[in-house]
Amino acid sequence: MTSNMKIEKHKVEKIGQRWVLYNPQLMSSLKEDYFNCSTMKTNGMLIGSADGRGETCFFKTGDGIWALRHYLRGGLIAKFIFDKYLGFRLKNTRAWKEWHLLDQMIKLGLPVPTPVAASVIKSTLFYSADLITVYIENTQTLADVLEAKGLDNNSWVEIG
Repeated sequence: MTSNMKIEKHKVEKIGQRWVLYNPQLMSSLKEDYFNCSTMKTNGMLIGSADGRGETCFFKTGDGIWALRHYLRGGLIAKFIFDKYLGFRLKNTRAWKEWHLLDQMIKLGLPVPTPVAASVIKSTLFYSADLITVYIENTQTLADVLEAKGLDNNSWVEIG
């Protein structure tokens, strides 16, 4: 299920070393635990996960069921820099940009997951980031579908 709820207001807060952009209509209480799969598992919040480039964790809070994705590097650079990106300004980070892009896509009526929170931990030159979106039930990754049965030409056209 996708949500076409328009984001009227968003907030930016600092929690520990983490800057968080979030939708207060969806996240009534900002907790740093929401950005750590291991902590959520220990606290009994974790309800599942999916593999890809890294792990996406699905967890339940009093506000709903969400998906947490930690941004990881790809390609050759990932062998040297696992999850750090060069950047100085919050608005230019991958997480901030994706949060705002999803918001714009929702406003256009496109079927995308609703952004809940974007998180950035900054150091002098680098940052690491996470994104939380509303969990979409009854979905599969493209990789899972391809592994199970493949796709016909019409499905490829629809994806494109």
